[in-house]
Amino acid sequence: FTLHASRVKMRLLALDTSGPSQSLALFQDGILLKENFERRPCSHSETLLDSIQKILAEAAWALAEIEAFAVTAGPGSFTGLRIGLSTVKGFCAALDKPALAVSTLEALAAPQVGAQNSVVACLDARCGAIYLGAYAEREGTLQAILSDRALPAAALASELEKIPGPKLLIGSAAQVYASAWSDLPQVELCPDAEKAEVHAAEVGK
Repeated sequence: FTLHASRVKMRLLALDTSGPSQSLALFQDGILLKENFERRPCSHSETLLDSIQKILAEAAWALAEIEAFAVTAGPGSFTGLRIGLSTVKGFCAALDKPALAVSTLEALAAPQVGAQNSVVACLDARCGAIYLGAYAEREGTLQAILSDRALPAAALASELEKIPGPKLLIGSAAQVYASAWSDLPQVELCPDAEKAEVHAAEVGK
């Protein structure tokens, strides 16, 4: 299972199974061709392979024509992540293709990052804990300014104070633990922050 530090320009299949939703995307030379996003009431194990077959058929691609894969590697649902990662690992082994593991927090934050603000993605890890990562645009590329970490929710404010300038919060923990950051300056909540979900279109970029 090969992890690459940068995106590849070729035929790429990206997928996310880190939560209850399932998202797949196809890229050709870095350009998004197709994305399927569905909220799945049943297990990814029952639907993922059929979903992959469906999106490939819609693009008239064969699985063997995929030249690389991208998949969310966490944080997220243990079972969902295991299904996504093991599926990609199996494809890579069978087809001798490379793969890229992408942070769930990075993929969640990416659509909101702008030149004037950083984005803090925070997911509820339950039992009073959160997963947190912060990202900003630097010279036209998305860069982590706080590496992904798990920490007590009570530490959210002190982590936010480490980040200079305006900050947007996104993710399920942003609203749940609003009392921890609501008095801080230059911190805002993204619209529908707690409902935001990862899309494979961001995983494959």
